[in-house]
Amino acid sequence: MAVRNITTQIASEKTISEIIKILAQFGAKRILQDLDDNTNVIGISFVIEPAPDMRIPIKLPMKVEKARAIIEDTVRERKLPKKFLKEPYHTDQAMRVGWRIIKDWVHSQLSLVLMNYAEPVEIFLPYVYDVKSNKTVFEQMLEGKLKQMALGHEEG
Repeated sequence: MAVRNITTQIASEKTISEIIKILAQFGAKRILQDLDDNTNVIGISFVIEPAPDMRIPIKLPMKVEKARAIIEDTVRERKLPKKFLKEPYHTDQAMRVGWRIIKDWVHSQLSLVLMNYAEPVEIFLPYVYDVKSNKTVFEQMLEGKLKQMALGHEEG
């Protein structure tokens, strides 16, 4: 199965603005762009408010190295030309692909909200962000902080 959007030429900035628009339509507040040292957007942070006086921070990361690796694998499999590995094109393409996939995912997941299949908090739960630890719920689970939940509970 081919990676979705692997050859996209849609600028990351356009896709990021589309993501922000989708999030705003679903009530996200305080939408921020997280930047690296080169001013590339490497994450989008926002707050959802499922109830009065309840604010839940969310952080959606863009893992450019993972996207670069997929492009490298696809070139190695001869499904993409070698030009995709030349810099700065390689990194730019990884950003375009990664953000486009995130946009499609956000749109699809929030469509479930429209259908009353899920709540926004339910969808974004792995990306709920703890400001003190600088980690998402998923990252904390991987570190063992939520080990009991991951392993299940013992019946008493």
